Amino acid sequence: MRSCPGDHLGLDFPADAASLGAAGPEFLTAAFRRSGALAGDDAVVAVDDLTEFRGGSTGRKALLTVSCHWSRSC
Repeated sequence: MRSCPGDHLGLDFPADAASLGAAGPEFLTAAFRRSGALAGDDAVVAVDDLTEFRGGSTGRKALLTVSCHWSRSC
């Protein structure tokens, strides 16, 4: 897995779509928790789809569909 140190979350960030897929739910859970998008008891449990695409400005991009475990109902 290729990764680079992130600037904001203190995590090594996957450097490409294949590395993001390999890092999987564990990385996404840690990143989303540190960013405040997930509470401490919530978690990403699966990456259901990861599609790389080109467009926009600089850098490569990927669309993700994930499944999450929520500790409480919305």
